[in-house]
Order: sequence, then C-alpha cells, then structure tokens
Amino acid sequence: VLFRSVAATVEGLRNASWVFAGPGSPTYALRVWRESGVATAIRDVIDRGVGIFASAAALTVGAFTLPVYEMYKVGEDPAWRDGLDILGSLTGLRAAVIPHFDNSDGGTHDTRFCFVGERRMQVLEEQLSDDVFILGIDEHTGIRFNLDARSVDVFGRGSMTVRMGGRVWSVPSGTTVAVENSDLKTTDRYPLLNSPLRLLLNNNSDLAADPRMAGAQIRRFLILHKALDAEFTKYTPVPRSEEHTSELQSHVRI
Repeated sequence: VLFRSVAATVEGLRNASWVFAGPGSPTYALRVWRESGVATAIRDVIDRGVGIFASAAALTVGAFTLPVYEMYKVGEDPAWRDGLDILGSLTGLRAAVIPHFDNSDGGTHDTRFCFVGERRMQVLEEQLSDDVFILGIDEHTGIRFNLDARSVDVFGRGSMTVRMGGRVWSVPSGTTVAVENSDLKTTDRYPLLNSPLRLLLNNNSDLAADPRMAGAQIRRFLILHKALDAEFTKYTPVPRSEEHTSELQSHVRI
C-alpha cells in the first residue's frame, strides 16, 4: 500500500474534479481532515465537480455527525459531533445524514439508523435544533444532489427518509425531489433553507397565503414530483399519507 503525505493528498485534491470517501470512523476522519486541510480541499472539489461519500463517510457531510463507533462499540451516551456541513453550504439544508438507515444485522437487537437503534436515535433527535432534520439513507441505496438542477434523486434498493419534529417522510427509489423550481424563479421567495423538501415537513404550510409567494404561479409550483411522463403532461406527487394527500392538494394545485 502506498501512503501519500498529507501535503501530497491536499495538492492532489486541488487538481481533482471528483473525490470519493468511504467506510471507516467518521470522527477520526473529521479530526484528520480538519487538521490537515483536507476538509477545505474536499469542499473545493465539490464546488467544481463531484463528491461521492459512501457508508461512514456520508456521516460527515451534514451539520452534525453520528459518532457510531463511540456509541455502538464503546457504549458512550448519545451525543452528536459537529459535521463538515458540506450539505448545508451547498444547498442550505441543515441535516444530520445517517447511512445504513434500515440495517438489520443485529438480529435480536435494533441496529437500524447506523447501528444505534430507535431508542438512542430518539435521544439524538431531541438534541437537534428545530431547523435540523435527520436525512436517512437505506443500505444499497444512494441519493444524488444535482446542484445545477436543484433536485435530489433517490436510486438503488431502498428509500431516503426524512425525520423532523416527530414526523417521518419516506421517499422511494426512483423518485426525484425538487429542491426549488428554477423555472419560476422562486429562489428569492423560498430560499433553499425553506425549500419544498422542508415545506413538506411543515403541517402548517399554506403557500397560497404566504406573502413570499405573491405574484408566483402557485399552480405550477412543484413541491414533490416524480419524473415527467412521456407526454410531459403529468406530475405524480408522492405524499406521506392519505391525510397529507388532501392537505397537499389544498395547498398546491398541480
């Protein structure tokens, strides 16, 4: 195995158009990346190209990081570590990214949510501020943030899950989530912090009554959709429940 010096690694990243990070200890990676300048170099690569974060490395990209080794193997009490917040800097969405969301390796004990289980995940959720949500990614599943199209694609075997304020929203593979509608130029009215992804989690949202939507063509504002069909005439919303279906239709006429 050829180990490169930190300086050579950082220099290589400066000239890279894509970067990949995979399994390991997320807290160790955070410490080394921050101390060495790799974290800044990774951000710069994504600004001009592509970043791929698999397994434990995905834990580092959010506002907060789950210290899975410390909690699952050592037995430390549930507590977050500060993440790199790459996701927030690129999209405005403040989240804690949790891979292995549907893990079942534990057999007789709960290893969902990257091996920490429901009880500890609830404790962790209570520590998050109101503007931060859990972004879960099932095993053998990926989510792709298209920063130019302002959309999120879910692909693979499972689903993407958003948990916030006691509510859960699951997005199956093959679904595209609109982060914003660039055709309607709605960014000024709804910046990414209050994106359609976030609006779906707010039971009190009423786009028609919101003064920030004054003058917008609300009938064509897409909150959540699948890909257009062959005739480009139909959008298919993906609601959380039957109750949410009627709520969504009352807020946005598609």
